[in-house]
Amino acid sequence: MKKRWLVRIGILLVSGCAVVLISPAGRYGLVGLIRNEPFYDHRPASYWKDQMGAWIANESEPPPAVTAWLPRLAGPDSGPSRPRVLDGGKEAVPVLIELVKEEDVWVRTLAIRSLARIGPEAREAVSALITVLGDNRAVDPFDEPGVVLGSDWAIWPVYREAAEALGAIGPDAKGAVPDLIKLRSTGSHDYTSSTIDHALKHIDPAAAAKAGVR
Repeated sequence: MKKRWLVRIGILLVSGCAVVLISPAGRYGLVGLIRNEPFYDHRPASYWKDQMGAWIANESEPPPAVTAWLPRLAGPDSGPSRPRVLDGGKEAVPVLIELVKEEDVWVRTLAIRSLARIGPEAREAVSALITVLGDNRAVDPFDEPGVVLGSDWAIWPVYREAAEALGAIGPDAKGAVPDLIKLRSTGSHDYTSSTIDHALKHIDPAAAAKAGVR
């Protein structure tokens, strides 16, 4: 009798493992647990990264300007396939932080925009956003080689989004002030400079005034 129960339990365990491995959600969950990834809505960061990649790839050919394309993707009426993590609240922040670290410029920027929308409750993301301000990786989504800080059209919108997110977080982002001031002094594009100035005034008005922000 005991042996039969052990056999039944074994069959159930094997069946359960098979279901997990066959189901895409199950596979992602298992991989996420093994990699110790953060989860949102019971799904790991790797799942949301792939969902965003598929969603972006499904969009029509982007126009040759980051700022012209991103609002279309990031708006609230972007369609039913918009990944839910982009509209999450504080509980989505750990996954969004992981997405900010991705190589794909679109994934990174949309994650940053979501952090900006969350605002002060995204304070946990300050360190990741500071890293973005110093990141001059090749990010051109059209496979053109990236170049040095300040001269590649594709990287400045990412800096702008990071500055805007830090400004939305507010005083809890004071650790980013030196990096924002440094970025401001590199000859940033006008629209990026105005965003940096706005962020500095929201984060630390005294430091902003000292840096010459009006």
